[in-house]
Amino acid sequence: MRRWLVGVVVVMSLACGGLPSNGMAPSPRAMATASALGIPPVTPGSGVVGPFEGPEGSLAWMSADGKVSFLLPEVPVVWMARSDTGQFVYGLAPQGFFVVKGDQVTQVADPPPEMATWPHAEPLAGLMITVLQRQIAAGGAPPTGGGGTMDPATYAVMSQISASMHETNMRIIDNIGGVGCTEYYEDGVFVGCW
Repeated sequence: MRRWLVGVVVVMSLACGGLPSNGMAPSPRAMATASALGIPPVTPGSGVVGPFEGPEGSLAWMSADGKVSFLLPEVPVVWMARSDTGQFVYGLAPQGFFVVKGDQVTQVADPPPEMATWPHAEPLAGLMITVLQRQIAAGGAPPTGGGGTMDPATYAVMSQISASMHETNMRIIDNIGGVGCTEYYEDGVFVGCW
């Protein structure tokens, strides 16, 4: 995410100090991409501009109060940031809602009410719902596509494996540097203690 954030700073700089006043308009390609995804154009007078093309195929919408919504259609995920701090605040994906604090991304059951105030939040949430509906209709295809469909039984087994791997990783992370941890070396180089 850090590499992507560096590229995003270029797009976010457009929003610093308010909306562009130099007549800058979304490119026809950005408008066509958004339209193809079913995302309507911004409402004139709404205080929102976009979509603008960002790094890695992203689209960005910006508001006069410095809020920026980034859509990465290929993933799909929406990141919501503040242009004044350059920090991500919220995330939205078919898997759910996320709150970002520093380097920590936490999934939450319900969207924070403020999330609805981000530029084009409702149409972007609608896109995530559409993606999720397509995944369910395809028999539980993995969120990143995966190139095919999966029967429900296989999906349930794969979900359990994923959950078990997550729990194992979290136990390892929680014990890093802890009392009684085991030191690990690779080719004579210390790689960690867990």
